[in-house]
Amino acid sequence: MESRIFKASVSRGIVKGANVLTPDVIEVDNYALTWRRRGKLLLNNHQKVIPIPHITGVSVNNTLWGSNIHIHTINESIVVENFTRKDAKELQSILRGYINSRGR
Repeated sequence: MESRIFKASVSRGIVKGANVLTPDVIEVDNYALTWRRRGKLLLNNHQKVIPIPHITGVSVNNTLWGSNIHIHTINESIVVENFTRKDAKELQSILRGYINSRGR
């Protein structure tokens, strides 16, 4: 599978009071999920790379203003906010496909 990139929705971030200049970005490929977020002062980048085998679950919380994605790993859980429902469902489907192919 080629790399797939999902970006948080800027318009949903405005409504919820998030910084619209720094939307979260999730990139998924066959080997890893990469979560990128720009720092609030726009001077630095935060990046977390999670190998696909370490992902144990994914859930989506739909709200009135968008969707929040909860990614559960062996060590921790990550919550990424302000995605469209369509993107959240697609990301959930991709990650569940990886999880189910491992037989978990």
